[in-house]
Amino acid sequence: MPKVITAKAQNFSRKESKGVGKGVGKVAGKEAHKTTNENKKAAKIRRQPKSKNAGKAAAVAESIKPDVVKFSKIYENKNVNEILLKFFEEGCVDILPELNEYIRDEIISNRKNVKAPTVRKWLNLMHSYGLVEYTKTKDKQSGWFTYRWKIRTEKIAEFAMSDIDKEMNALLQKTEEIKAHNFVCDCREWTYVEALESNFICFQCGKVIMNKDNDGLIDEMEGKKDLLEKKKKDIFSEL
Repeated sequence: MPKVITAKAQNFSRKESKGVGKGVGKVAGKEAHKTTNENKKAAKIRRQPKSKNAGKAAAVAESIKPDVVKFSKIYENKNVNEILLKFFEEGCVDILPELNEYIRDEIISNRKNVKAPTVRKWLNLMHSYGLVEYTKTKDKQSGWFTYRWKIRTEKIAEFAMSDIDKEMNALLQKTEEIKAHNFVCDCREWTYVEALESNFICFQCGKVIMNKDNDGLIDEMEGKKDLLEKKKKDIFSEL
């Protein structure tokens, strides 16, 4: 008799445990599902930027590659800077680092502690050379336009290269003139053809037209040409 009671008790215990297990399983499943959803929401919240500005900043940071940064700072190249200072005053060249992204002239004015009209004058001057560009938006209420300026880095490089090319062409022309006018008397220089036509006697001073040694001057011109070539290669290496 005790054995039968024990067996029933055991069966009842198993059945009850089985039922409780199902109940606990359902509750645990709901709790697990709830926790998973909460974790997903938390993950979404963490992935969202703290602000719109933060999101834009992150996008800009991702879009900027090392070579772009290098190219955008071409104005820092010694030779480029030297050429820019031939055309623009130092304060004008000094604002170029502010123009890597579109920016209002008022902000540049505040950062550089320079009057806004002066900044606008510099920007318009550089714009006339095609070195900067701008966008403008109109305020619907006031009707005023807001201008935002940005450097055209590729044009800065072209501008510097073009100036070097002009200098090299002028140097080449001068060298050719020196080579051509390699005869001299007491009052002037002569080309070989001119001296030959005058029978190598100057009709003004009466002196003999002599061959002039221009080798030293020609070597000097060639040295300047080589220096310009090096400057051009240095600028090209920044691109």
